[in-house]
Amino acid sequence: IERKSISWTRIFSDLEKVVPYQVRLVAIRLPQVDSQNQVLLDMVVGADSPGPVFELLKHLETSPQFGPTSVINSLPPSQTDKLWKYRVSVSYAQKL
Repeated sequence: IERKSISWTRIFSDLEKVVPYQVRLVAIRLPQVDSQNQVLLDMVVGADSPGPVFELLKHLETSPQFGPTSVINSLPPSQTDKLWKYRVSVSYAQKL
């Protein structure tokens, strides 16, 4: 029930305000809601170099809609995929 009350439109609208144009949102998982109704977003972002992703992390942490971030893992570019990919977890202040 809690997942249904999370607005995907609002999530993407809020992300649009902080994601630099060089960063691509590769994947986003269903938000996790804890017992205090705090929302945690788990997403994979990609960029041609690590710099724009670090800029995104700074924007997320200073934004009033988002909070502390953590990088869960990263993948360097490969022969088939030219992007640096980072799996990022961030708290999200969408009121339920």
